[in-house]
Amino acid sequence: MNKESIGGLADRGGFAHYMVKEIHEQPQVALNVMSAPRAFILRLASELVKSDRVYLIGCGTSYHACIFGSHLLRLMADIDAYPVVASEFRDSCTRITPNTTVLAISQSGETADVLQVLRALRDKDVKLLALTNVMGSSITRLVSLYVGLYAGPEMGVAATKTFIAQLLMLTRIGIETARIRGVNYDLASVAEKFLKSSATLIEKATSANEPRAKDVAADLALRNNAFFLARGINVVTALEGALKLKEISYIHAEGYPAGESKHGPIALVEEGYPCIFICPRDETYDKIIGNIMEMKARGAFVVSCVEEGDKDVREISDRTFVLPEIEPKQLTPVLHVIPLQLLAYYAALARGCDPDKPRNLAKSVTVT
Repeated sequence: MNKESIGGLADRGGFAHYMVKEIHEQPQVALNVMSAPRAFILRLASELVKSDRVYLIGCGTSYHACIFGSHLLRLMADIDAYPVVASEFRDSCTRITPNTTVLAISQSGETADVLQVLRALRDKDVKLLALTNVMGSSITRLVSLYVGLYAGPEMGVAATKTFIAQLLMLTRIGIETARIRGVNYDLASVAEKFLKSSATLIEKATSANEPRAKDVAADLALRNNAFFLARGINVVTALEGALKLKEISYIHAEGYPAGESKHGPIALVEEGYPCIFICPRDETYDKIIGNIMEMKARGAFVVSCVEEGDKDVREISDRTFVLPEIEPKQLTPVLHVIPLQLLAYYAALARGCDPDKPRNLAKSVTVT
């Protein structure tokens, strides 16, 4: 090993790549988010409460956080919130009123499509807010208020720990928004309880599933396609799992609502076709079992993310990832995405790819 390799290994804290190092940093990220000053979060939540409508905009992984955040704001705080891909915002969102708020989410704070939307709205009577991991970035100078993610520098091109930070910070915002509005106190309290234990739970999810991820990746690496399927809030998890796999292992992967799989995608399923299901024991559980059976009947290789104590899904799956059971179920993406991050990383290694330097991709997309 040459000096340059030794130096790089030291920079990565002894890990082979930044991506896996940053996955292992996620428990600390959870602690950072919980320690973030409440004042700015409270101010941002107060602005959301004043709004008639909230658009959450982002790109890639940050857009997946927007889907999660809009779902949480609607459910927990009765906020009229909608996720929009930033590059499509100007063409799809024409209902802009003085009480409209745009919450922009960007890891780098330099995402060109996000900045373009914010610049176009600066002269309009619209409240502009942001979540970003980089203080002093362009996004912070275009909005009236922003909240940091406190994830620390993320060197890997594939976002991992910043996604977890986004989900956890959006949960904190959702809790404050619910309390300001005086609604869903019980749900907000249960969510807060989860946040307080999130670092321990994330550590447990990582350590328990890393060996499983290596094992599943050895099989997945031999395939050229995969489906990630879920229902409810975990469609976010399916989308993010598919994105991680395709961007660093170059396996074509699609994330879908499981109920939609029979409207076209199932035509691709044949013997050995990988189907990864996200299956917490929530209100979607019985239906997701039906979806698994549909795929099994066509020869699919089924990998399922289940909660501790699960029996029904484990019996019909070829492989499983096992996650701690939590409440509220709306926050299960925080844990269920972790084995999918690890799966993507080890699949990339098994295919001889460098997970830190995926082709054609950059950490910050600065062109529209």
